[in-house]
Amino acid sequence: MIWCGAGPPAKGRSSVNSAGAPLRPDEALVDRAIAGDPEAFDEVVLQLWGLVLHHVRRRVSDAELARDITQDTFFQAWKKRGTLRSSRSLVSWLLSIATRKVIDHYRRRGARPEQLLGEGDPGTTDDEEKNLEKSDQDRSVNDALEKMGESYRTVLILRYWSGLTPAQIARLLAEPEGTIRNRIFRAHLRLRKELEQLGRSDENSGSKGMSH
Repeated sequence: MIWCGAGPPAKGRSSVNSAGAPLRPDEALVDRAIAGDPEAFDEVVLQLWGLVLHHVRRRVSDAELARDITQDTFFQAWKKRGTLRSSRSLVSWLLSIATRKVIDHYRRRGARPEQLLGEGDPGTTDDEEKNLEKSDQDRSVNDALEKMGESYRTVLILRYWSGLTPAQIARLLAEPEGTIRNRIFRAHLRLRKELEQLGRSDENSGSKGMSH
């Protein structure tokens, strides 16, 4: 595999098309990558590196850390490629991996109170502390997203975490913009229901714990 261990893709490769939307890898290319073709996977990385990095940077202020998390995301994707059910699910699958890695990073940091306060860790910034506070909320949202269908999960991740516009999402997924806008609306309603159910579940668990 050419890319693994070599760091980010070489500069100069664009990850967006002329309309400003992220590139969507050819399905045949993705199928080859899933089948274990290292050169095909390298090309997928080259095409989607910028999108995944942008996704991570919206929660990670440190540029070097964001690149490390992005690289770890693609390493895990290569190792777990056999679990990807469809080439059309590649983008949401990658962003889900990246999301979990960001959340896990801040949860690990949050496990040590002195780091939350910036003591004993001169690298902790105000932005990082804010991100630590977001980690539990992000975890709840991610848990709710995991319970949703692939199409709903994809548009919500791209819209609200990656920050893409409905038009950009439509170009990326090769679907009409009106369809995407409608799906975002319906997905948002579904997410709200899932979060309410998770909240009730947490309350019930807490009540049981207090009763013992």
